[in-house]
Amino acid sequence: MQATVIGYLRKNPGLTRLEIADGVHSPKMTIANGLEKLVDGGLVIADPPRDEAMRGQRIR
Repeated sequence: MQATVIGYLRKNPGLTRLEIADGVHSPKMTIANGLEKLVDGGLVIADPPRDEAMRGQRIR
């Protein structure tokens, strides 16, 4: 799933978790959990950073 998300973000940067979930046809919570691992691993960037997280947070 993580490779799918990274590939989707390369083609569509700056999406919210919901937009990613809709685009890859997966549940939002599945995407949210996977994105946490990708952010922790430094493979994607949350914008704004997680310590400033808000609704509609974008992922780059």
